[in-house]
Amino acid sequence: MIKTLLFLTLSLLIISECFSQGKILHGNVVDVHGRPIALASITFKGFSYGTMTDKDGNYTALISEKYDSIICTHINYSRAIEKIDGNSTINFKMETIKPSPTTILIDTTLSQSGVSVSKNANEKVKGDKYFEKVEIFASFFGGEKALKHYLNTNLIASMPDTFAKVKGSVKYGFTISSDGTPKDFFLLKGVDKSIDEYVMQILAAMPKWKPAIQNGRSVEQYREVEIYLNIR
Repeated sequence: MIKTLLFLTLSLLIISECFSQGKILHGNVVDVHGRPIALASITFKGFSYGTMTDKDGNYTALISEKYDSIICTHINYSRAIEKIDGNSTINFKMETIKPSPTTILIDTTLSQSGVSVSKNANEKVKGDKYFEKVEIFASFFGGEKALKHYLNTNLIASMPDTFAKVKGSVKYGFTISSDGTPKDFFLLKGVDKSIDEYVMQILAAMPKWKPAIQNGRSVEQYREVEIYLNIR
């Protein structure tokens, strides 16, 4: 009994000492427009301990004097790091990441009989580029190759033979919602109003994607698609 009491007393003293050597660090995480960022990961350089921001972008963490730097990451924003240097409040303003767009080439000849696809229709225009993985990014089922195949097939299959002959690119930005639905399409670059609208219709008809995951929860993520067109 005496040994048990001594053990408990010693354990409480150790825990108390650990807490007394630490302090509370808190702060807020927002984007460049001042809007709060929820579910941002808050970690400390060299340590596995971490926490995350609430719906208002706030966080609170108990830290040790051994902690040198605080790191803030989110799937939609650039990684940020700050020296602690005795501060009790550290806020972050994070810049949005813009992923490299998925790019495909549509090289077609229009005729009265419809659309014929040239041998270069599946040519890889640019190498796939991926930015640093933080958690799990939104993805088309089957990956980038499947997305390119889907767009190439569907754009050519129903392309009207009344389109103007053009050579250029149509680029759209859009959001993959937390349930995987593509939404909020907006034109970034276009060649002809009717062609731009046609491309958007094909993009809007895409099936659901696998949504992005941040801290174990589904979140929205921004994507871009650029279609290089050579309609003859």
